[in-house]
Amino acid sequence: MSTVGLLLLSFAAHASTVPIQWQESAHIYTHPRGWRPAGMGPGDLAELESIARTLHTPVYVVLLQGETLPGSGAGQQRLQATTDQLMATWGTQGLDLSRYSVFSVAWGADCNQPPGQRAPGTVCEYFLNTGSEYIHGPAHFLPSRDH
Repeated sequence: MSTVGLLLLSFAAHASTVPIQWQESAHIYTHPRGWRPAGMGPGDLAELESIARTLHTPVYVVLLQGETLPGSGAGQQRLQATTDQLMATWGTQGLDLSRYSVFSVAWGADCNQPPGQRAPGTVCEYFLNTGSEYIHGPAHFLPSRDH
């Protein structure tokens, strides 16, 4: 098992997960299943799926309803722990833990409101998780002058 896999498994012991099964052909996931952030329709999710499939490297987007985000404490830490646990689970389901990017978004019902008008506990966060090949390898997504 890779170092990243072991690291993710260590996070797994401290975090709750969401029941999302990894499928090689799917790139866009929602939790709860069928839920969409305000302003996104089914066509928007289909368009995201279409775009994600055309990318050179495996990219997955996980849209989580902020009110259902597991754990307690700060939203960013909860989203990171949930994403790390999800990646560990997906690794056991066939995801290559060395080569992927996962963009997770937790979006609560009040996220369209200014911060001062949101209900207490509203989670409006995002987190990018990348495989070890991208962490330790060249940053191909940067302009050539930067690497």
